[in-house]
Amino acid sequence: MFSFPFWQAPEVISERVYTTKCDVYSFAILLWEIFNNAQMPHARFSNKVVKQRISDPSFRPPLDSKLPIVIKRVMKTCWRADPNKRPTMAQAARYLLFAPPELMQPGPPSVRTTKTRKNSKRTKASSSKIRASRGSGSENESSGAQASKESAAKRRTRHSHIKRRSSNR
Repeated sequence: MFSFPFWQAPEVISERVYTTKCDVYSFAILLWEIFNNAQMPHARFSNKVVKQRISDPSFRPPLDSKLPIVIKRVMKTCWRADPNKRPTMAQAARYLLFAPPELMQPGPPSVRTTKTRKNSKRTKASSSKIRASRGSGSENESSGAQASKESAAKRRTRHSHIKRRSSNR
């Protein structure tokens, strides 16, 4: 039997324990491969070294700063060393499907500020949309936050066929 530790969760290698959370870890590595032109993660290391170091949370493939924020967040949460801290696949899928458009841009939101007054207003509106999507909005929501909620409702409607199709199986 061949062993490819690059895609295996730490608990599979160390304890031979397999749960659905292992698939979540493997999904993160696969997602990394997709956004890195099918490069092999940890290619410069041998299988033996990967098996020894995979439980170290800092031993993960490098994240390109050009990746969309949502993709980086999903990867980081899905490849956590502790399986109890990983999301379910459904949670990861929801996060990818319903993330605010601002999170589809590369780099952290704080980096995407500009000096022009017009763009500063847009950045502030984007920040309030992100806060609203996290559920920390006030009772008097800004128009940007309301637009974000309307946009999320449209995405839910657009993607509702996915739920129906998968529940019919």
